Amino acid sequence: MATAYVLASFAYLAKADVPHLVRRARDMYGVDVDFFADSGAFTAHSSGKVITVKQYAAWLAVHGHVINCAATLDVIGDPAATARNTEALRDAVGDQVYIIPIFHVGSPWAELEAMCAAHPYVGLGGGVGVGQRESAFMAWLVKAHRIARDNGAVFHGFGMTKPPYPDRLPFYSVDSSYWSAGMRNGTVGLYDPAAHTFRRMRVGTRQVHARRMAALVRAYGGDPAQVATPGFGRVAERGAMGRTDREWMALAACESWHAYGADLRARHRPVPAPGPVRGTGPKVYLAVGDEGGFDQVVQAAAKAPATLKEASRG
Repeated sequence: MATAYVLASFAYLAKADVPHLVRRARDMYGVDVDFFADSGAFTAHSSGKVITVKQYAAWLAVHGHVINCAATLDVIGDPAATARNTEALRDAVGDQVYIIPIFHVGSPWAELEAMCAAHPYVGLGGGVGVGQRESAFMAWLVKAHRIARDNGAVFHGFGMTKPPYPDRLPFYSVDSSYWSAGMRNGTVGLYDPAAHTFRRMRVGTRQVHARRMAALVRAYGGDPAQVATPGFGRVAERGAMGRTDREWMALAACESWHAYGADLRARHRPVPAPGPVRGTGPKVYLAVGDEGGFDQVVQAAAKAPATLKEASRG
């Protein structure tokens, strides 16, 4: 059975019937869901909303039977408060859900050493923006992984799906919402497993007709002639057809990231599951913002094995 690696936050799915979404994935698409829950603290912080430990803990308790693991409710810029929240959540949900502590860029290394000594699975956060300075961020990540290795821990990298980080470092898991960027900016990245790389193209341009790009578009279920047509994917200009175009862009991007995750697992040494968390890494979780995104990731997971095989052809 195929697996959909989904990361979704309490901030977005507070009122959703998550067990129903998971059951539908299995019954309708034959897909198992590896569900990573997030508090949505970053989203709440950015919008001025407040999420409490009590609210998040209650949601985790209700949906815990379908959640593989959950990030703590972190407090931006306050590691002591984040640690208190982690302990409070663990006290509230017990063994039902594994709560992952989070270490942020800029915090003291001694804090990470203590965290990795006490917890087998730790999140790395605060890399958005810093990650654009690739060499400096890579050096920071290498030091962090050495600390984890020396203490028998593994990492989840928040927002760290972008190569080369998952390719060069032994992450247990990473996530981001980057897969959905193409619908906003008109540039789609299709994963080419034969070359172990993403190939990016601007839809609605002649770039789509490049030999390898056209082959990948077909592998991911698209028509190169249509994808190259000016105006492709612009809902305002093309009405219902534009919505259909954007649906292909979303599903093709999802399938690409599933293919990337599968290729990572095929090429890299397996990372054993930490503590009570299930599943062997490395894993690439796709972050979603609503129930529609959840379903898109599931549908793409159902198609991904055949897509990966087709896209692998030279």
